[in-house]
Amino acid sequence: MGSMLVRISTRADEILRELLARTQRSRGEILEEALEAYRRKRLLDEANAAYDAQGCRSGRRIGQVRTEAKNFVSSRR
Repeated sequence: MGSMLVRISTRADEILRELLARTQRSRGEILEEALEAYRRKRLLDEANAAYDAQGCRSGRRIGQVRTEAKNFVSSRR
């Protein structure tokens, strides 16, 4: 796997250092996991927006949609 230099804010660096100390994981692992969580959130937000645009929210809870979206993402791997 290649590497890359990325500039982050002081606040982001503080959060990253805190996570490093608490999890005993590498910077790369933490950042990779955070990016994957962000990607999944964006996918869910986009799916929810499309779902809302179709007027399809009749009775389904966000948690149900979230679970379905996670299952969908998992099935695409």
